[in-house]
Amino acid sequence: MQKLDYSYYYSKWHSNSPDAIEREVNFCIDLLKPYIKRGKHQSLLDVGCGTGLAMLAAQKLGVEHVCGIDVDPAQSETGQSRGLDIICVEDTIDFLAKQSAQFDIVLCMDVIEHVDTRSQLSFTQAIYRTVKLGGNFLCTVPNANSALAMRWRYNDFTHCSSFTEHSLDFLLHHSGFIDINITSMEFLSRPKFWYLPVAGSRHWWAFCFFRWFWRLQVMAELGPRAGRITPLSLNLLGYASK
Repeated sequence: MQKLDYSYYYSKWHSNSPDAIEREVNFCIDLLKPYIKRGKHQSLLDVGCGTGLAMLAAQKLGVEHVCGIDVDPAQSETGQSRGLDIICVEDTIDFLAKQSAQFDIVLCMDVIEHVDTRSQLSFTQAIYRTVKLGGNFLCTVPNANSALAMRWRYNDFTHCSSFTEHSLDFLLHHSGFIDINITSMEFLSRPKFWYLPVAGSRHWWAFCFFRWFWRLQVMAELGPRAGRITPLSLNLLGYASK
């Protein structure tokens, strides 16, 4: 299979400037904070870690042992240049098979959708085996319920699938995980001065209006009860235990 330079795509959306890195790391901190227990000795593996932004966030949250793997050499090298423990692997499933019950937390952020659908179950089962008993798995994937689901699915040439809350739950369940929780993962948060007529608040109110409109459409299609609880964010976040 031909190797692709994923950094070509990645650079269109992510800058290596210090300010941009700080913003993205802070976003990851806010995302991971509810799932990482401070003051507890923990080991974490980031599967498909890219340049290591989530790893930097985990370190700032106090995780003692943080390592990552990725199949892209350029992405791995960037993360390594930041002093991170990243291994560039040829075959992720093969590497994970040698890491039985090694980690308290395993991350897989925006990765599963890049795996061929015929291999996704084997991929997540391999991740399951790396988690310690009582440990946790956290993943994010594109949400097929989103108003921009088609763009989010096909914007990246290397995407193989998208998910609903039900299909992600199905995948994690059949990988062996328990206590599965699938929630929305929002990229936009309410600005501090959301009530003032400034650029940030205008964006926020436009977001709220069109999200409300999409919610009405989903309720009309699925019925009020199902429509009210369907997650509509661009991404889904899955959290599960072993």
